[in-house]
Amino acid sequence: MGTKIITVRSDFSRFPAGRFRTDGSWSGQKFREELLVPAVKGFDKVVVQLDGTLGFGSSFLEEAFGGLVRKERFT
Repeated sequence: MGTKIITVRSDFSRFPAGRFRTDGSWSGQKFREELLVPAVKGFDKVVVQLDGTLGFGSSFLEEAFGGLVRKERFT
């Protein structure tokens, strides 16, 4: 299964923002559902590179990563 590297700036957006899809095109929910969950399910190890964006709001980060536990039930 190996390692999956997700580079947010090139695989998702340089402008990640918002918690829910209704907050915009580059939300934490979209990132979690479309990139993070498939990677965690399909690989032994997932590395998320956060460099190169214009920053991250706490709502984006909490929805993307906190949502793995809260909504997707990953431990």
